[in-house]
Amino acid sequence: MGHPAVFTVLVDNRGESYTIRQATESDCRSILTHKLLIFSETDLLLQTSEDLDRDLSHQSLLLRQYRTSVNSTFIVAERHGEIIGSLSLFGGPFRRNRHVAQLGMGVRSTDWGKGIGGALLDTAIVWAKTNEFIQKITLQVYHTNSRAILLYQRRGFVEEGRLVREVRLDDHSFVDLISMRRFV
Repeated sequence: MGHPAVFTVLVDNRGESYTIRQATESDCRSILTHKLLIFSETDLLLQTSEDLDRDLSHQSLLLRQYRTSVNSTFIVAERHGEIIGSLSLFGGPFRRNRHVAQLGMGVRSTDWGKGIGGALLDTAIVWAKTNEFIQKITLQVYHTNSRAILLYQRRGFVEEGRLVREVRLDDHSFVDLISMRRFV
């Protein structure tokens, strides 16, 4: 079980180097800090800080499950020891859907537009292509998040459907979720 660690050193489009690697259990505190930060920076994510499980032992267990799963992975982008982006691929838990991985991603707002989200996606797609189980990556994105939709389209994702008024924001307005997919 499990899979080899992803480890790549890259340079963003502003000349700053960063690393993309598979997360480990020892990253649980840094990932929790990263998630709390990105949740505070944008309303473009389905999850909020109130939804986040802050129990470090539980977070460590989840990371271990990602690391040892045959059809899931959790990768991070890191600069100077600080997580600046994360991406999870969670493979279906059943025999009939284990070929599908649900993607979730977040990048710090100070690093938007630097190519980090694209690099995380590229790394995940390569991982999925080399995984013996994964044949399809799916995700959901707010219909108002045009930058993310364009990024996904550039990586071969296409719209599969729309869940109308699926998300209710804190200001009581509604957002549609666009379901996207990419076959690998």
